[in-house]
Amino acid sequence: ALPALLEAVPDRVTPVLLLVDPDPGQVKRLARAFPEAMLQFHGHEPPSLCEAAGLPYLKAVSVRRPGELLEAERAYAGAAGILADCPAPGGAAPGGNGLAFDWPAAVDEAREMRKPLVLAGGLNAGNVREAMMLLAPAALDVSSGVERAPGLKDVGMAEDFLRAAKG
Repeated sequence: ALPALLEAVPDRVTPVLLLVDPDPGQVKRLARAFPEAMLQFHGHEPPSLCEAAGLPYLKAVSVRRPGELLEAERAYAGAAGILADCPAPGGAAPGGNGLAFDWPAAVDEAREMRKPLVLAGGLNAGNVREAMMLLAPAALDVSSGVERAPGLKDVGMAEDFLRAAKG
């Protein structure tokens, strides 16, 4: 199913494969099968595992306290960017939980970053402008903020989000 899905992706779009604590063999298999993809690591992967595939990658950081973004930037020197997200509540899977971390507490740190910042976590049409003004991210990663029910994206909500982000 994944190869067929990736064939439908236009050439101008980079597919992103999201991984959570994969084993090294899985990372190498994915890199061989999908050399045009970018990897997005959301677990506790060491830098060596993220870099082993030889593909560009983003390292997701669950922002709990000031300093974590810059720490990740230093630790994952080979990353194409750092994805800032909210910690998952009580044992839930990372991402897509609709929660935002303390954006104002990360303003100074975001300004110091040298790598692109990708902002995720709790974004929606009502707050995306504030998030962009505070943190000036290079990219946005929205999921539950454009869903009418868990896992069910809403075209109207996505359009509203894009209008707000562009506005």
